[in-house]
Amino acid sequence: MGRTTALGLAFAISALAFYVACGSDGGTDGNTLTGDSGAPHEDGSVNASADAGGTDGSDPRCGTQAVLLGTHPHAIQQPSDLGKIISDVRGFHGSVYLAYGDLELNTGPIFITTFEPKTKTWTEHPVAYRQADGGPNTTPAFYTHDIERFVVAGDAIWAPAAQPDYNLPFNANSAPEYAVGTANHDWSQVDISPTGIHVIDTIERATGDIYMTGSAFIQTDAGDPINGRAGGHIWRSQDGGPFNMIFPDLSRPASSALVDLSGAFIYGAALNGTAYFDSNGYIYKFDGTSWDSWENFGEFVTPAPFAGHLVFSDLGQFFAFDGTKRINLNFRLFDGLGRRQGALDPPAMFQVTEGRVLAVNHEGNVMMTTDLTSWSCIGKVPPDATSVGSLDGIVYFGSVHSQIYGFPSASW
Repeated sequence: MGRTTALGLAFAISALAFYVACGSDGGTDGNTLTGDSGAPHEDGSVNASADAGGTDGSDPRCGTQAVLLGTHPHAIQQPSDLGKIISDVRGFHGSVYLAYGDLELNTGPIFITTFEPKTKTWTEHPVAYRQADGGPNTTPAFYTHDIERFVVAGDAIWAPAAQPDYNLPFNANSAPEYAVGTANHDWSQVDISPTGIHVIDTIERATGDIYMTGSAFIQTDAGDPINGRAGGHIWRSQDGGPFNMIFPDLSRPASSALVDLSGAFIYGAALNGTAYFDSNGYIYKFDGTSWDSWENFGEFVTPAPFAGHLVFSDLGQFFAFDGTKRINLNFRLFDGLGRRQGALDPPAMFQVTEGRVLAVNHEGNVMMTTDLTSWSCIGKVPPDATSVGSLDGIVYFGSVHSQIYGFPSASW
């Protein structure tokens, strides 16, 4: 079954039912605690300030206004409103990367173009690949219809192909599942599966242990009822080696088969050597050797490790997880003008960056913490902002109209 038949699967994910067979590897504890706005939570070891999402008026930085720096030359050319949204801002080795695209209307390929703060200019990065005969070649853009987020792992920056682009020079079997850039900003795109549909996230569980996550068509014996169905997938690379599929694991007996047929793509993050993989609200856990399941995370939007915790968004609220407990940080996130791919809610306006968490609260204040307990207000968000990040202490914002803003001076 070719990948081109999957283009209509991207947006009905939340409405699809689960098929999960985990056998003795998983289960539920039956506990669901509800708190503010109906979001499940527990009190944990982080005692966030009671006004973590409010304004610290004692800090003069709170009045800082962002300055318009420019417009992404390729994002603004996207034919859809969704495609123009800057969904992620990531500083990396002197340059600022901005993610964009539309996996609903398939508006790629996507140019990997960085903003250069020192010169206030844009730099395009061609993307190398290996041809069928093994020979090298490059394309001006990355053959995906969308980049959801850039992830730094090791000394590389990764861009999963949220919707591989099957147009020439690629096809449905050879389109790349991810692109990776070096510290020198040299990029290459790599095909790791002939059936990949959406590759959403990159997770570093431990040094040198990298996972690409998303969804693909399941390949099994002809006549098997799950053959050719879309399901969550995980590919693993150890110590720089090739990526190999580890989920689904169809080699197990049927009573303990590891397969998810919800139609959702898998994403996640890692904490203390355990990777937490989310598929439509169900969590699979992997410690590098064995599998387990179940954590009560809710939406688990844009999870990232920070200060001994995972931080993430759920229903517009900000949460942390310490490995045992889910903690409500009493922080309502900014309701921006944009929306997430395949969803109606706005992007989660926070970023783990340069040893800090930057999070924009519902009042439009840019809050910063180094420990999830003490927060400082360092400025105001532009009203059309959709993402936040930093480089060398300067905070940057992507916008709904492909623009980049930045504070006029370093915030730390």
